[in-house]
Parts: sequence; structure tokens; C-alpha cells
Amino acid sequence: MTVKLTHEHRSLLKPHAKHYQEMASYLRDSSPEELEALREACDAASSTNCAWDIYRAAQYLKIEIAEQAGYHERRAKERALGECPPPQEAQDGPDHL
Repeated sequence: MTVKLTHEHRSLLKPHAKHYQEMASYLRDSSPEELEALREACDAASSTNCAWDIYRAAQYLKIEIAEQAGYHERRAKERALGECPPPQEAQDGPDHL
């Protein structure tokens, strides 16, 4: 049975959605090298060597990083095959942004 999403539900979820959007934007804008460094940091966090919030964030981020890394890999393969345009910065130069 599906529960209808009410205005109150949306209000409760909105602050968390904002945090998710910020995290997703950060990961989307990260280079593959930055994602790898963040993944390594996540792998180093354990339930016994850091605060619980860092540990839980690391566990969640690993999933999101894997998805974003997969996106980067697919786009690189598509570019290599000429199936998609190069990234905007490489196409127009950094001053265009």
C-alpha cells in the first residue's frame, strides 16, 4: 500500500533533500581523482576509529561515489567512441564558464 505524500511529509523531507542535493552536486562536480580520494577516505573510516556520524556518512557516500564513478566511466567510454561531446570545459575552454 502506498502512502500519499502530504504537504507535511514534504516539509519534513525538504531539509534532508537540500543536503542530498548539495552532496550530489559535490560528487557530480568532482573529478575521478577527487572521487577516488574520497572513496579511500570512506574506506579508511571504521566504526571504531571515528565518530559515528563520519562512519555513517562514509558508508552512505561509498554507494553514491560508486554510482558517480560509474557515470564518469560510461561518459569516458562514450567520448572515446565519439558517442557524446567532450565535457563543456574542454569544449569551450575554462573562460567560457
